[in-house]
Amino acid sequence: MGLGYTVRGRTITMILNTGKKLVDMYSFKGFHKTIRWTNPTPQNPTDAKKFYVGSFHYDKI
Repeated sequence: MGLGYTVRGRTITMILNTGKKLVDMYSFKGFHKTIRWTNPTPQNPTDAKKFYVGSFHYDKI
């Protein structure tokens, strides 16, 4: 017996800046155990900016 609808995976990850109490949020389609962060270059065009959701301030974790 199925759910009756399609389920699509999504990976949400965050980078915390505890000094500024700021979190940068990224969203990727599918399930990922590991996200490798690199600086985009002409030789390595992976661009984290296209996965960027936004930056958010927080009070406590």
